[in-house]
Amino acid sequence: RIISCFYKGKNPKDTSLSMDFNGYDEENEIELGPEFEDAHCLLTSEVSILLESRVYNQKGETSNLSPVFLKTRDYAARLSKYKSKPAVKNVRSELQSINPHLSPFEVACLADLCPTTVEEAFSFIPSLRNHDEQTVEELIKGLQYFNNFNE
Repeated sequence: RIISCFYKGKNPKDTSLSMDFNGYDEENEIELGPEFEDAHCLLTSEVSILLESRVYNQKGETSNLSPVFLKTRDYAARLSKYKSKPAVKNVRSELQSINPHLSPFEVACLADLCPTTVEEAFSFIPSLRNHDEQTVEELIKGLQYFNNFNE
């Protein structure tokens, strides 16, 4: 069973999404639909850095940016765990060095959600059940160590 996420309209400017939760089974991979085939998973921190760079490129002038953009920037900044590009790169490297078989989605979710127990990780990121508990425990410990060092 799969969650499918797809654009409602054929027009690429129509960004409204429709999600189908019918038959969702947390042990299966999540498929987001063909529109997201070549998409990259970003950490909330990366989104924040990208949005801030857009404001910086505008020389701090926000009057010509939409209110949605500004709210999104503020939201991403508020939820951002890692404040610099090197920190984001390091957390990605840390997680992938512990388990090179993690999907980009799993790496992004782990780094953003920072689960503290294996049960919590399985609950937040059901696809982690495809990895053994010991590996997930190592990921959590590595993430906690990195986050303690990063603060």
